[in-house]
Amino acid sequence: MASVVSSGFRDDCLEFLSEFSKLKAPDYQTFCQEWKRTNFQYIFYGRNTDAEMAEYLGEIFYTVKKCFLTCHNQFERIASFYLLYTLYFKQPLFTFCKIRLTLMEWRMVKDFAKRPYNGQELPQVTAILWKMFKSDAFRFVQDELERGFDRFFLKSCGNSFDGSGPLRTTKDLEKELVALTTPGGLINAMEILEMGYNEMKEELDVNGKPNVIVDVVPLFHQCLHVSPMAEVAMVQVEAKASQKGQQIVGYYVGCENFYDNRFERAPGIRIADKIAENCGDACIAVIDNRAVSINMRYPALRMWQHRDNRWVKAKCVVENDHATFDAVSCLLQRGAAKELHDYDNYLDNTQNDWNNVHFNGDLKQILSMY
Repeated sequence: MASVVSSGFRDDCLEFLSEFSKLKAPDYQTFCQEWKRTNFQYIFYGRNTDAEMAEYLGEIFYTVKKCFLTCHNQFERIASFYLLYTLYFKQPLFTFCKIRLTLMEWRMVKDFAKRPYNGQELPQVTAILWKMFKSDAFRFVQDELERGFDRFFLKSCGNSFDGSGPLRTTKDLEKELVALTTPGGLINAMEILEMGYNEMKEELDVNGKPNVIVDVVPLFHQCLHVSPMAEVAMVQVEAKASQKGQQIVGYYVGCENFYDNRFERAPGIRIADKIAENCGDACIAVIDNRAVSINMRYPALRMWQHRDNRWVKAKCVVENDHATFDAVSCLLQRGAAKELHDYDNYLDNTQNDWNNVHFNGDLKQILSMY
């Protein structure tokens, strides 16, 4: 992989490894003394730009790695391992450039660390490998050579070797992305702004009429993604709704994981998309597991509505909310959920009524039953 950028480095590297092997000492202290004696740190000098330095580092890492993998002399192999470690932490770009390793090469490195010298373990080698791994020194790849139209670094026009400026690592970008998702981050602020915009849009739309949900049908609690069963259920629900002059306007789901209350993790999103094809302003409600309690004070629902060919957050309003929440709390406390039948129960036994007629009375009547 040597080019004009790293011309001559291979010869210097082989000479350095040969001189170290003559000392017959496998410890890192001896390596450091040889590094200082030969002034090997000067190999970093003479690079005019950060871009050239980054390309140069990639090539010398590759050269030293190949020396390590092909050396038969155990002292030269130990020295090449020490050299790879020292070059990585001494690089002027402050650990920006990484050492590319394939799966096979990583296995060879681990096997070497177990028995580096006369079939015995060297604590220094083990500690160095652990430090390099924890410091994210390796980039695990499919091919040992980088392929593509452009290099992975951002080219700089300056002469400085300060990698903290124009050169940004993947880890830095990951930190910025994580910061965007925090409660005070930009994404959360944009979601709040989007909800406010949608509310204003609803108020300005004088001809728009909000959907009033008057009934729900529980479908599945086991096979949440089985299309044939969902199609059969939807046909029967649609037939029932049409008899009452109603239509299916949405879909509600509850995530299996207690903390998965996000729209993206909710099962059955495709069913909601299918409903949206027939209902322009269809909605989907995701049950907020953390808000469900035996003393309900606000709706445990997170709503999205289909607008402009996408799902956007919407507001959920409960009519006669205080009485409704008190009634729901009483029903939960008295175990009324055991009397609820969904379409899964109906498929197991057709005597189980998925219409749940006994829950369709007024609140006082329902409460008197439990």
